[in-house]
Amino acid sequence: MSSDRSSRSKRPEPIGAILAKLLGESHWGKQIKELEALSRWREIVGPRIAKQAQPESFKDGVLVVAVQNSIWLSHLRFLTAELQEKLNREIPSSPIKEIHFRLGSVEPASSPPSPRKTPRKNG
Repeated sequence: MSSDRSSRSKRPEPIGAILAKLLGESHWGKQIKELEALSRWREIVGPRIAKQAQPESFKDGVLVVAVQNSIWLSHLRFLTAELQEKLNREIPSSPIKEIHFRLGSVEPASSPPSPRKTPRKNG
């Protein structure tokens, strides 16, 4: 019974520490880090590129990006090193070793809601 009492006297571990330990010991942590590159694509590369190209997958350091047409495909291949450096700077926890561009369908990006115009008051 004394060992039971001593285990209850321990301070509780913060949930963040428990989750970090769990994610670090499982494949989930790696998948979450890989998903960050996909979810932050538009923010990192900018709306102009994001309109023409979207990431499809990211696994084991290889990012696969669908590109709307061959002109943009050539352009992005030319920018590969710059994009890779920018993505790795923004998401250092999930380094990108290679970017593969391929022709594919690109979903229209959802645009931020436009501000409502309010009628001007005269007077």
